[in-house]
Amino acid sequence: MGLTAVVGAACAVAACGPPPQVAPLERRPVLDALGIPPLDHVRLTTVYATGFEKDSDLAGFYVTPQSAMTRHEVRTGNAHAGQRVHVGWLTGVTGTELVDGPNHRGYPTIQLQKRPVGKCTTPCLIEFWARLDDVTLQRGEWFSLATFSADASDGWTRVVTVNVGWEGWLHLFHVPDQGVGDREFQRTDLPFPRGKWVRITTWMDFDPDHGAAAVWQDGVLLSAAHVNGGDGSLYQMHFGLYAPPSLTSGTVANDDIAVYQARKTQT
Repeated sequence: MGLTAVVGAACAVAACGPPPQVAPLERRPVLDALGIPPLDHVRLTTVYATGFEKDSDLAGFYVTPQSAMTRHEVRTGNAHAGQRVHVGWLTGVTGTELVDGPNHRGYPTIQLQKRPVGKCTTPCLIEFWARLDDVTLQRGEWFSLATFSADASDGWTRVVTVNVGWEGWLHLFHVPDQGVGDREFQRTDLPFPRGKWVRITTWMDFDPDHGAAAVWQDGVLLSAAHVNGGDGSLYQMHFGLYAPPSLTSGTVANDDIAVYQARKTQT
């Protein structure tokens, strides 16, 4: 059963436009076990949103450098909505990145701690759209679509990622601990599609005592897990091209990113 959450419009910076509604999300018993409430028990307040329509949305955030192997840009056309979209692609050149390597990185970060509103005190709900093209993953390879960090420093020492692995399905990684992929729930029968826009919704709770995460693909629950090692805050994140150095082809587009602070309204 899925329910739609009405989103509060309390946004303190110009980067946040009119808040959308979060479309229905599948409910399963594992979410109750992890302490993740139904959306009709939650009020969402917009913390940050961008459709890449304005350069100012990303002003002041770290952007990975262009390289011979990895390129990225905000371009006009073929967006999920509006006129502009962020696109990252691999050029076919082999090797490891000289900066921020060895993995390929092609994205702007979103550093909430650098904005007047500041961090998102978790739990937070993050929704974005992604399109993956021309990517073939060999055994052991992966393509990461999102990284969420409980660390405000340049080290990004504690993260949770949303990946597509060589097996083909969307999953959480670095759960429950850094470097681990041990999940309480994982669907393996629904491949991540290529060549179409996909709505990805993530619940992220970095609570130090009962942290949890879940990710939905077009409203279908794919992965859910405990999360350890947080301090109750989501500081920064990135969406775009993040892949191992062995990968030489692939394009990812991102659009309509929204970060909401989630608070229970009833039990």
